[in-house]
Amino acid sequence: MKKILLLNPPSPQLCVRDYYCTFSAKAAYCWPPQDLIALSGRLSGDFQVSYYDPHSHGDDRRRSLEYVLSGGFHAVIFTTGSLYLDEDISFVKAVKERLPGILIVASSAIFRSIGEEVMKKNPFIDGLLLDFTNDDALKFLRGDYGGISGMFFRDGGGVLHLKDNAGTGRFSFPVPRHELFNGRQYRFPPGVFDKRGPFFTTVASAGCPFKCGFCTAASVPYSRRDTGNIMEEMDWIWRKTDVRNIFFADCSFTADPGAAVDLCGRLSALYGGSLCWICNSRAEPLLERETARMLRRAGCRMVMIGAESGDEQVLKRHNKRVSPMQVCEAVVNCRREGIRTLVYFILGLPGEDRASFAKTAAFIKRLRCDFISVSFAMPDFGTALRQEALARGLCEETPGGWDHSGRPFLSGEEEGQRLLAQRKSLYRRFYLRPGRLVPRLLGCAGQLKAEDFQEGVRILKSWL
Repeated sequence: MKKILLLNPPSPQLCVRDYYCTFSAKAAYCWPPQDLIALSGRLSGDFQVSYYDPHSHGDDRRRSLEYVLSGGFHAVIFTTGSLYLDEDISFVKAVKERLPGILIVASSAIFRSIGEEVMKKNPFIDGLLLDFTNDDALKFLRGDYGGISGMFFRDGGGVLHLKDNAGTGRFSFPVPRHELFNGRQYRFPPGVFDKRGPFFTTVASAGCPFKCGFCTAASVPYSRRDTGNIMEEMDWIWRKTDVRNIFFADCSFTADPGAAVDLCGRLSALYGGSLCWICNSRAEPLLERETARMLRRAGCRMVMIGAESGDEQVLKRHNKRVSPMQVCEAVVNCRREGIRTLVYFILGLPGEDRASFAKTAAFIKRLRCDFISVSFAMPDFGTALRQEALARGLCEETPGGWDHSGRPFLSGEEEGQRLLAQRKSLYRRFYLRPGRLVPRLLGCAGQLKAEDFQEGVRILKSWL
């Protein structure tokens, strides 16, 4: 049986490659790539599948290269994103130079925007997956080129094919090989799950039906996974493992209300909340308290909600279509039902000024959420923000080092320093208020480990 390697490439620092975007890991927490997880189950019927994440083994680029070269792999499928795209391509190029017969396939949502350019510029890449939910990768590895619908690839004769057909809106895949992804680097902060421990990552949908101007996922057609297929995976987890923590990595778990009701009903009926899971959601579904109650009964312990800004004019400009008041109400409903909340914010969006920041800071002060996450606006591929940035000369056509968790990109040096100071200020005001800090430490004291304290000290120093 031929061997296939699913690769999360080596990187200069710990990062999250989550198919839609890539960013340096905040507070040293991260999760395995959802596209590789889905592929692990789909490919295992025909191939011997392995997974390798150098950070989980403490391996640098040299040792990573040695591992790949010595594995006897027929093909390498690697996940990537705009942050380390050049570095990732350089790594697989080194593999191909030493093993000319190996197949190299990349997976990322950004290839919907730059896939043709990448294929023509890098002849050593054999294929680009535009959709991890279908069986194109399996067909390509089998040599069944005529059945491929959404993939850029070179056939056995080296002829380049560019197929980009939208999916059917529904998908399913075999139970992922979760045991391959138990890396020591995959963790969430204390207090996210009820009990600290390993977790599995999966998806109930792909893409996003909402078209926020700053989000790469807006360029990916929305499709949802068959509910029965999800339950097959939940049943496997329940019967075959001791893991009870699950991360649904969907852009919005509740984007299809009917599907969410169906899935939550089945989870509640079978497990009664014994599976502990977290997810992302838009604020609007949570305006109905019954939705929050439904999620909690099904086992949901935390919902992550995108607020982005406290300035409604900034939100309207970037097609967010959610008001700060709605986010507040969603957080309140979740809190009443015993669901923790994390709220996302973005600094540096075009149209934002000092008054906008003041509104955002005041908004966060009113929020009674459990966590906040503050990122910087980036002109990533497939976003309306990128088109605006290009038109205004704020970025170049080529990719390069865009890190939502790193430093501001769409601003000059002086403005960038101001944005960095603003992010520090928001984190200090939120996390270091005594009324928030003391109860939080007491609430998760049993989950804290030595590395958590070390990481906490590092973060505190970065805020000072």
